[in-house]
Amino acid sequence: VAHETRPRVQLLLQQYIKTHRLQDSRTPGLIKLPPDLAQLFGGRMVKLSELMDSVSLCLEPIPPLTVEHTVTLSGPSPAPATVVDVEVDTLAPGGGAERYLDSKAIEEKEAVDRLDAEMGVVLRRLAELRRRRTLLLGFAQAPAEFLEGALASQARELRISRATTTLGLQQ
Repeated sequence: VAHETRPRVQLLLQQYIKTHRLQDSRTPGLIKLPPDLAQLFGGRMVKLSELMDSVSLCLEPIPPLTVEHTVTLSGPSPAPATVVDVEVDTLAPGGGAERYLDSKAIEEKEAVDRLDAEMGVVLRRLAELRRRRTLLLGFAQAPAEFLEGALASQARELRISRATTTLGLQQ
């Protein structure tokens, strides 16, 4: 029997309930159990929350994985032999773990894309605010020079615009 996590078992149970249409249409919180499950859970009609609690009680912790490894040295050992316990979380092979991880990866990619778009909007807004701040600081430090520079810049743009329009009319 493959080992699964509690959320994964609950997800599979909910899928089983949906595919076999066991949810009561009048009271969505009640589940109509088939005879074999009714014997196991002690009733024909069970609340969904009680069913989840009953399933949780049936679950056992995953037994630890023991790996023994011997390291041999080519010379005398500089330190005494020690034993170290290391806990490692792993997914059970099979049981659709790969499909579960793929769906998680898709959800995470969509979340990253959404957050990336939001961050782009914030960065554009920040650049605009920084540009405005620079203009206002330039005006606050030397208003006369700022206005002279702005007028000179607009005069250059006007000359370029007129020259472009004139060239466009001549062609």
